[in-house]
Amino acid sequence: EVPESMQSGRFQPPYDRFGWEWEMSKLSIPRPNLPDFIKEDKKRNLKKIFKPYMGKLSVTIFWERGGEPFEISGQTLLKPEHLWLPEAEIEQMRQ
Repeated sequence: EVPESMQSGRFQPPYDRFGWEWEMSKLSIPRPNLPDFIKEDKKRNLKKIFKPYMGKLSVTIFWERGGEPFEISGQTLLKPEHLWLPEAEIEQMRQ
């Protein structure tokens, strides 16, 4: 589990012209309406296990070449279980 946070730095020599930063954040996801053909007991179970968020990991690598700055970024979504949230926020989501 990783808390919502951000870090940045530079790579060790001989790659020290490259830097990096990453950020872990919470991405809210609205609960979709469930189709009418789903049985009520299954709907209750789906609503019970639904988590209204996912973890979002963003990573950026940046460097300079010939005096010009460059960067490349990537993002991925993580299961809610991989994002650490304080207990107070978890309790608030349950209400």
